Amino acid sequence: MKTLAIVMTVILGLGLAAAQTTDETNPSDTTKISITKTKTQKAPSQPLCPVTKEPVDRKVFTDLEGKRIYFCCAACLEAFKKNPDKYLDILDEMGAILEKTPAAGTEKKE
Repeated sequence: MKTLAIVMTVILGLGLAAAQTTDETNPSDTTKISITKTKTQKAPSQPLCPVTKEPVDRKVFTDLEGKRIYFCCAACLEAFKKNPDKYLDILDEMGAILEKTPAAGTEKKE
């Protein structure tokens, strides 16, 4: 019975030692993961108009659900307004990363 208690104590002690070692190495692993995620995050980018796939004119845009969507011309903006879901799907297929709508009063005037 004493032998069993000693064996159990040794096993428990080894298990705690292993768990403690794992905890000491995890913070550095977590740091590496968050650094990697930070480096791979992409900046907002929408270089092409969702209607014509031509380069956008950053003066022609609309804000929808907290996101800014750019167009090459006013006609494309009007086409978007008639069928936004269609063009939002196209933006998604293009891999566009939309900018957040700027807070009121923070936008530069040209």
